[in-house]
Amino acid sequence: MRIIAQLINRKEMMIYIIIGVFATAADWLTFGIVVKTFNMAYQSALILALMAGGLVHYTANKTFTFNCRSRKFGSQLPLYILLAFLNFLCSIGLMILLVKYAAFTKIVARIATTGFMILPNYLLHKHLTFNKRIFLQPDIESLR
Repeated sequence: MRIIAQLINRKEMMIYIIIGVFATAADWLTFGIVVKTFNMAYQSALILALMAGGLVHYTANKTFTFNCRSRKFGSQLPLYILLAFLNFLCSIGLMILLVKYAAFTKIVARIATTGFMILPNYLLHKHLTFNKRIFLQPDIESLR
């Protein structure tokens, strides 16, 4: 537990959670608006909603949580997307385990999965996606 406590900045973690709430709201609002206003199929609306929530999550965490000033979007954004996809796969796996083998209801399993995935996602984004040592190193080309 001490190792994890050393890896977590409490203020940063709280901002990360608050931004997660806003990103989720952007996701759900986009879904509702697109389905109701534009009568779009729910599958397409879900893709747009996930993208909107992901964009809010990425930009707000980059700016406010981790204060990352890197402009290396070409390498940083794909890393963020990869980690989001891995989060998606882990969430599905965990939900299957909770629903099928632990007899959780689907809603309770979803809530538990979301809660469980917050810490690993925070740590991955802090130490990979928005790592200042990785993404703020000077470009060799710009030094010439």
